[in-house]
Amino acid sequence: MFYEVHTTQGIPIYCLYRTWENLRKHLWKRKDTTSDKNWFGFTPQTLNSLIDTLSGFWGGNRNQLLIIIWTLPYIFDYLLKKQYIDEVLFSKLMEYYQYARRNTLRITSQDLWKYKALYDWNSPTYISVEEFEQEKQLALQSIGWTREETDQKIQAHLDALPPLPSYVIPPKEPSKLDKIFADNTRNTPPIFSVNSSTSTRKLRKKKPRKKKHKDNRKRGAKKKKRK
Repeated sequence: MFYEVHTTQGIPIYCLYRTWENLRKHLWKRKDTTSDKNWFGFTPQTLNSLIDTLSGFWGGNRNQLLIIIWTLPYIFDYLLKKQYIDEVLFSKLMEYYQYARRNTLRITSQDLWKYKALYDWNSPTYISVEEFEQEKQLALQSIGWTREETDQKIQAHLDALPPLPSYVIPPKEPSKLDKIFADNTRNTPPIFSVNSSTSTRKLRKKKPRKKKHKDNRKRGAKKKKRK
């Protein structure tokens, strides 16, 4: 598969391998996949969870994020040609993919100029040539823009695209940071509370200090020698 897609579409084999590995490890192990109907199926939630994992709270791995999201449609186009999936499923998956691609473009807008080589690949079948060329021009020109200009022009490009149907937009899931704050707002007492009877950590009891020896001798008196 890797060699055929590489020779026909110009996709580097490394990008194909990384995308396939992430699909195998992440997407197809989630409970909300459509693997019961087709092993290669996925839902908007599966792609969205992958984006959240790779973008991360501290920036994550945006290199992997762009490589995987941009390579994914070429792999499914190959699966369609080899009849592992049918035309109906492919069209549905590419609808789900539209939201993931736009979301990734928004997340990585500041770094898009670094990945302009991604637009040297052949245009994927699901996207129009016009839209592909517009993205390519944004990637080439964004190196000379400020952060504010980049965000504005990327958002203007996304707003000009046809609206997506509601069923391709996944419901918002709480992030890891939101879950941490949610845990702190529970009614259970804090872990390290002194007055808590359910504390999971035993507090050390302070040992009483030893009294300092007090010398009651008068000044100038000599110490008695021990016998």
